[in-house]
Amino acid sequence: MSSVPPEAKHLLPYVNRAKELVQHAPLVSFYCHLYVADQLGKLRKAQGDKRELTNMLLQEIEAAEKLKPRIDTSNGQREMETFAIGVFEAADGEDRRGPITDNTVRKFTVAVLFLDVLTQFGELAPDLEEKRRYAKYKATYIRKCLAEGRTPDPGPPMEQADDQHMPGAPTHPLPPPAMPQQPPPTQQQASPSFPPAPSSI
Repeated sequence: MSSVPPEAKHLLPYVNRAKELVQHAPLVSFYCHLYVADQLGKLRKAQGDKRELTNMLLQEIEAAEKLKPRIDTSNGQREMETFAIGVFEAADGEDRRGPITDNTVRKFTVAVLFLDVLTQFGELAPDLEEKRRYAKYKATYIRKCLAEGRTPDPGPPMEQADDQHMPGAPTHPLPPPAMPQQPPPTQQQASPSFPPAPSSI
């Protein structure tokens, strides 16, 4: 990738996940690229047609387009949700059974990224939003504990009374993860569209 403008550096983790999943999960890779393209489109709208932003946007659109022949987006939102929930559950399971390590932090952080990607379909359902908030909290809490040489407590924050003041801590225990219900057979999931490609660089 060409030089990444400072205002878009926060999008690099999504780009990296997209690259990692090209072979293993091309549909997820596609939606990661699409999410980045959408965010870049919003940045261009807010900050103007900067060359570096435009170049990065074009690269993301091109990467997503290359994946289109390999994927079926007819049930894309549901499949993306299932993938994101699976990543969250892997992090949550490791947190509860231990050992809790830097790798646990990474898993919760990656879960947040994939839940963020789901926002391109619209506002997150309450259960998914709660998972995203919980994953952010756990990543912050565990990282803080490890940095201070403390052993993180597993599970929901109500079991971690000393850390209830931490920003973003959920106010009640996270319920057991629930898989999303399947839509009626006749319902079709709409695939999000690409942001308009710039007319010039």
